[in-house]
Amino acid sequence: MPRIRDQAWEKIFAVKGWKGTGPFTITADEIKAITNQEPRLMAKFDMREDRPLILQQRGLFILPVQDGVYKILPGEGYHDLEPLSTTQEFVSRVAFSLYSLHRGIGEMQHLDYAYNCGLLGEIVGDHTLYLAARGRKRSGAFRLRVEQEWLEVEGVQIEIDAGYEGRHSIVLIEGKIRKSPYGNFIIRQLYYPYRDWTESVKVARVPKTVVPFFFIHEPGTETYNFWRYSFADLLDYGSIHLVSSSSHRIVWRPDNTQSQILKIQPDAKLEGIIPQADSLSRVVELVFRVSEGLDNSKAIAEHFGFDRRQSSYYREAAESLGLVRLEPDNRYVLTDEGKQFVALPTPERYVKLASLIIAMPIMKRVIEAVEGRLGQWVTNEEIAQIIAQHSHIGGSTAGRRTQTIKSWLKWLSKGLGWPEVDAQKGVRMRFVIPSGG
Repeated sequence: MPRIRDQAWEKIFAVKGWKGTGPFTITADEIKAITNQEPRLMAKFDMREDRPLILQQRGLFILPVQDGVYKILPGEGYHDLEPLSTTQEFVSRVAFSLYSLHRGIGEMQHLDYAYNCGLLGEIVGDHTLYLAARGRKRSGAFRLRVEQEWLEVEGVQIEIDAGYEGRHSIVLIEGKIRKSPYGNFIIRQLYYPYRDWTESVKVARVPKTVVPFFFIHEPGTETYNFWRYSFADLLDYGSIHLVSSSSHRIVWRPDNTQSQILKIQPDAKLEGIIPQADSLSRVVELVFRVSEGLDNSKAIAEHFGFDRRQSSYYREAAESLGLVRLEPDNRYVLTDEGKQFVALPTPERYVKLASLIIAMPIMKRVIEAVEGRLGQWVTNEEIAQIIAQHSHIGGSTAGRRTQTIKSWLKWLSKGLGWPEVDAQKGVRMRFVIPSGG
């Protein structure tokens, strides 16, 4: 499709005889007649790099101004998402796992989860929010400026993934599912709904502030990322500026989760297996990518930017967790456990993955060593010794595998609150986990 759009837009410019950088006006009927392509898809470029080459080369972007009418304008129509600070853990306020909200994979399901568990109210600073709007509508009339060009907009299609109303504010959210780095977005996705709702509350004399948010759920790290924006000049499309941003990982902790996980017995079939994939989040992402059809080492290596050897490390890690299987023809496929894993709601997926980790004999032995020395550090050297005693690995290799073990334990600490992991000191447990039910 990108190449087809490039050729189609080159044809549009040639047929229309457009020179320079406009602005130009074109209708959906003209786009259809010249290119025989679907006008909506021909004019939808959500990220800067999605634009056809001829628009990129001339510094142009597209805005709808009426139903079926578009303006092609010079200028910067996109905004780069600002880097996020450290991810914070947020404990869900729901007393049980919300299974039904995780059956879908779209941004709306993840926004629903962020709302229901209390995270959204925490970020907005208003726990009186109610879900009030969602989906597409036609805009009212409003006037805006793009650099030196004034536009009259009316009756264009606008869409919000979720709109919430509180006592003092109306929160409008544009959501995406996207892998880091997050990139940029076309400002129209926030500005048009923001202007439409701002004009609406002004006419209705409703004393509420309209607050636009950009949201990204990142599947690989299971993070919920929010950017709150404002516009310094209501009429100026390009006056967007960041108000605040934050990154969160939602965890759910039923009372007996920790004790139940620690009761899991090691799987004898995994004796002697020592993982060497440092990023557990990427191991999880690999499982999801396999479920989407990336079923060989070359495809996985290209997706992650790995070499083939790294790709095999991560596949072996997913295999040792029982989630992926290597077929005789070297294809990667999900096991039955893997299929169940990807279908689980996020909180239950954390618990399931923690259980699979503890079932690995090497992880169980390190955890038992940590439990046996409550409050004291089990050092990096001691973990390397445990590895050497229960595998064919020794010397500097055991030291390197120690870093992988610690990386996986650090993931456990983020999801479950234990154990404590320090790069230099090692691993320790600072409290006794209740025996539970």
